[in-house]
This record gives sequence, C-alpha cells and structure tokens, in this order.
Amino acid sequence: MDYKSISVESFSEYIDLMSIVLITVTDIEKKCLHEKLTPLLGLDEILVVQEKFYTYYIGMLGKYAVCHVASRMGTSGAAASIMTVQQAVEFIKPSFIIMVGIAFGVNKKEQRVGDVLVSELIVQYENMKIKKGKIECRGYKQMSSVLLLNRFTNPIGWKFNLTPKRDSKVLSGNILSGEKLIDDIKYREQLVKLFDPVIGGEMEGTGLASVAHAYSKDWLVVKGICDFADGKKAINKIKKQYTAARAAVDLCASVFDDNYTFKDLAVFPYNNQYDNNDNAYIVDQIVFRNATFNAYSISKEEYYLNRDVDNLYANYINFKYNIWVFGGSGFGKTCMTFRNLVQAGKKIFVIDFSSIDTDNMLSVFEYMQRRLMDSASYKGDPIFSPTSIMQAMDNICDIINKYYDNAYIIMEEMPLNNKQEDLFKNMLSLIVKNSIQYPDSTVNFAFTSINNPKDDTSLMIDKIGEKINFIEAQQWTKAEMEGLLDIMAVAVDCRLSVEYKNILIGKSDFNPRRLKTYFRDLILYSQSKEQSFEFLVKQYFEIKFGHA
Repeated sequence: MDYKSISVESFSEYIDLMSIVLITVTDIEKKCLHEKLTPLLGLDEILVVQEKFYTYYIGMLGKYAVCHVASRMGTSGAAASIMTVQQAVEFIKPSFIIMVGIAFGVNKKEQRVGDVLVSELIVQYENMKIKKGKIECRGYKQMSSVLLLNRFTNPIGWKFNLTPKRDSKVLSGNILSGEKLIDDIKYREQLVKLFDPVIGGEMEGTGLASVAHAYSKDWLVVKGICDFADGKKAINKIKKQYTAARAAVDLCASVFDDNYTFKDLAVFPYNNQYDNNDNAYIVDQIVFRNATFNAYSISKEEYYLNRDVDNLYANYINFKYNIWVFGGSGFGKTCMTFRNLVQAGKKIFVIDFSSIDTDNMLSVFEYMQRRLMDSASYKGDPIFSPTSIMQAMDNICDIINKYYDNAYIIMEEMPLNNKQEDLFKNMLSLIVKNSIQYPDSTVNFAFTSINNPKDDTSLMIDKIGEKINFIEAQQWTKAEMEGLLDIMAVAVDCRLSVEYKNILIGKSDFNPRRLKTYFRDLILYSQSKEQSFEFLVKQYFEIKFGHA
C-alpha cells in the first residue's frame, strides 16, 4: 500500500467527497482495514492529511470514497473516541460514521470468534449506583441508525470463511460499552445479567454514539468477536484479533460494494459510474446533500434561508448575550443556533442533554464537566468527581475560561420535565457564577429545547430574563417555506410546478425538516430509473400523496 501526504489546503479539494468516516482503534484493526482500502479513482496512493491530533486516510472501500481515522482506546481522555469522533465530524462533516474493529462475545455456545456484532443499541454500563449491596444502572442506551443496521444485517452475497465448514455470522443486538478492558467471566456475567439482552461488549461505542447523536449523524458499530472476556483473552490473542478484525472489515467491504446501499442517505458510489442511462435525471450528490442538509456547516451557507429570526439571533450574539431557543421539533432551532454562531466567528462546543436524566442535578453537572474536560484534552491538576453542584460549577467555570476562549457552549435538547425549575435555577446559577468569577469572560451559553422554558417558572422568569434572552422557533410562514423549497430545487435543477410545490409545503405542515424529507425522497425516487423525470415526479406524488 502506497501513501501520499497532502496539506490540509490540498485536502479541501477532496473534502466534499467524504460522506463516510470509518473509525478504528487498534493497530490490528487499522492494518485489516487498509488491506481493503484502494486509492481514489485516478490516483495511485492513499491520501494522508494531518489535522490537529489526528491523521486521516482518504481512499476507496468498495465503490465509495471514505475517510479513515484511528482513535485511542476507550471513550474519554485525550484522543479517545469522544474527541476523535467530534474532531472528525467537525473536520470531515460526514453523512455517517462507522466504527469497525474487534469486540468480545458473551455466549460461546451460539457465537464464534470471527462472528460480527452489529449494534442495535449501545449500552453504557459504567454509570451505576451501588447501595446496600444493590446495583442500580444509570447508564444510557443509544439507538444506532436504523437504515445502516438494515444494510449491514442484510449483506447481499457476503461470505467470510472461519473454517472449511463454517462462515462468519452477522449478529445484531445490544452491545455493552465502557472504559474497562474485561477479561473476567464473573464480571462479564454480572454485566450480562444487569443489562440483558446483550450480544457482546467493547470500549469505544459510547463515545461514537453520544457525539453522533449530538451532531445528528447516522452511525453504527461493526465489530468482530475476538474473545469472550472469560479470562482466556491471551490464548492465541493476535490470531483471533486478526480473524475478528478481518471479518468485520470484510463485511463492511461487501456492503460498500453495492451501488444503491446508501442512496437513502444521499450517498452514492464515487463518480456514479454505475449509471449508463444518458437520459436519466442524475443529481450531483454533493450539491444534493448540501442543499438538503439537516446539520449546518459553513459549506452549506448558500443553501441556508436567512429569516428575520436569524437577524434577531445575530444581534444577541453581537451583544454577547446568553440565548435560549425553544420550539417544535423540526423548526430549525439547532441549525439556526449553529449557523449564526459560525457566521459570528464563535467557537462552538456542544453538550447533548437528550438522553440525560435530570432527576439528579449533580450527575448533570458532572456529565458537563467530563465532556468539557475530554474535549479540551485537559492537562491541569487532576479534577476529581465533584461532591456538590457548586463544586462542579466551579470546575466548569475554570475549564471553559481556560480552554474555550471566545466560545459558545451549546446546551442541546435541554430536557424540561416536572423538575425543570431546579434545572433552570442551576443553569442560571452557573451563568451568574461564571460572570462573577470571570467578569471578563468571553464564554457564553446557548440553549435549545422543545418546550417553552418560561412555562411553570413564573416566580423566577424575570431573574432568568436578566441573564438569558429567549427566542421562539415558530412554525414557518408560507413565504419562508416557498423560499426554502426554491433554494433546494434550483440547486439540483429540479423543475416543479406550482401545484406540486404547494402539495409539498401543505403536506409538510409548514415544518422545514419535513419539507426537506419529502423533497429528498422525491429526488431519490427519481434516481437510477429508466423513465423520464416528469413521469417519475407524477408517479411519486400519486404514490406518496394520492395526487394524480
């Protein structure tokens, strides 16, 4: 395998091709993956670009352009999976991420070394409450991409021989994930009993799941079984790890060898060479993906519809206010937040609260502290788990003002429940504490939530209003929806009648995310078929909406 080092500036020529990021951890996983990588079409070497703490490899797996990056073992800590995935998402901006490598199995009777585990859920097992001999599980579960799960559990024609009489099997289910390298059958069985049903375990999936969810990226863990965490890990260790890693990589290569595997994610084979129909309506996949984006990045700015509410948001940023955006799902809260902060030149750090239990406020702030430390590659004096909320707030203020200059800390999907007043009081306390301890702080906070944060907090809303400015993300107007649809249609040269446009807008109920979903479905439906575009548009509206 030949490699060619290129600069970050030269890499910009290829970055729009990078819809897929592959993550490995061990050297064996990396070697097995690179056995299957080939150079991009027209090149002779795998491209290599170095950015910050990471080295990225650009090539082809099957028929798709991919970017590979290696993580260190575990979820937290410098260059571990949380930081690796976050940096890859921000640098590459992929459509989806797959972690491929090795894992342990839990059932020797039904599983073999070399069988491949595919994640339905990643189960974080580290957070537990132990009291009077009882263990209460507090870890979260994160569901992987349903579409990717379907593609990897239904590989067309895939076979990987483990022995002359047995091929590798694809096993889907819940996968344990935690910081411990487990090689003790009693501890393994304790975890299996606590979290049943599970099919295996590994150490990095939690980081992938949490960051991918925060950035709205599809993801999947695909790992071959190399041992059973039963105290016998060292027996034929290297051979078994190669078998497991090669099986997982081979499954990926097989799935990536199909022309249509990822078309529903708007990801197509490199150069679309499979399509020989000169009369077919074929869109530029990069333009299509950018024009119908759900997650904002600077490369999508020309496809962003600037509205009056964006001007309000920008003014708040200019005055260095803390901002809280609330409103219905799909109304553009996250996109508006990211876009205006990026345009203002602010650094951004995201903490996702969608799967966090707010019944225990100390655990909420401990989670915030851990995420901030992991991302900053904290190198100061050791900061231990806080024993009080105030101590956690002090730690957070110290970290953000040392490592997050000129930044907004985005608190995404704040969970407002029957304890929301406690949540408000503590978030307000954090903001006040930061302003007192660091009067010249350049760090601010941006919040998003579905529910109105001002509900049921009447006793303190005036006090909150002194520190946080609220913006309601309302249902879009007809003119705004028409403007968004026109942007997408012009980008991919899709000519729709006024009648069809009105149907799409009406059926989307003035929700921009729903409109993008319908438009994306329409364009994908029109791809790689023999009939004319006009015929396929008519057929789509008949099937989808019953409109002749």
